[in-house]
Amino acid sequence: ASATQNRYNINAELMPQPRVTRAGALATATYEFSSSLEAYAELNYQRNTNDEFLSASPITNLNTVILPADAVYNPFGVTITNSPTAGANLVYRFTEAGPRITETTNEFSRVVAGMRGDFARTWSWDASFLFNHSTSHNDLEGGWLSQAAVNAALADPNPATALNLFTNGNIRNSPETIDRLRSNATRDAFTDLMSF
Repeated sequence: ASATQNRYNINAELMPQPRVTRAGALATATYEFSSSLEAYAELNYQRNTNDEFLSASPITNLNTVILPADAVYNPFGVTITNSPTAGANLVYRFTEAGPRITETTNEFSRVVAGMRGDFARTWSWDASFLFNHSTSHNDLEGGWLSQAAVNAALADPNPATALNLFTNGNIRNSPETIDRLRSNATRDAFTDLMSF
C-alpha cells in the first residue's frame, strides 16, 4: 500500500472575484428664487459589502509558532519553531478551520447644499457647503486564527484539547480545539471631509 499523499488544492475555496452587494440612493433638489438666484441640494448614500474567500490558513501566516519539546503531540522531543528568522520548519494548513472569510462593509454619505446665480448679466457665482462621511468595517468571519491561541493549544498538556499538527484523514482535532484557535478580529476606519 502506498502512503497517503498530501495534495491539498489551495484553489478550491478561492473565488475569481469577491462577492459584492451594493446599494445606494441619490436625491437632488433645486429651488428657483428668481431668474438669477437658485438654491440646490444633493443627498447621496452608498453601502457596499464585499465577501472574500481564501483557502484554509497555512501555519506560515502566523508570525511565530512554537511546538514545545514536551508537547503532547510532538513526536520529535525537541522544540520546533516557525518564524521569519527560523524559517518554515512546520508545514501545516488548518483545513479543519475551513476557508478564510473576510467581510468588509463600506458606507459613504454625502451632503451638498448651495446657492448660485448671475450677477450683472456677465458674471455667475456658486457658493456651497460639502460634507462627506465614509466608514469601513472589516470582519474576519471565518478561518482566521490567533497566533497566541495556536501556541497555547500546542503547549496544552491535555491530549483531549491540545492541538495536533500531525493529523490526517483518520486523526483529527476536536471541533472545540479548532474553535479556540479562531480570531474574530474586527477593524474600523472612517474619514470625514468638509469644504466650503
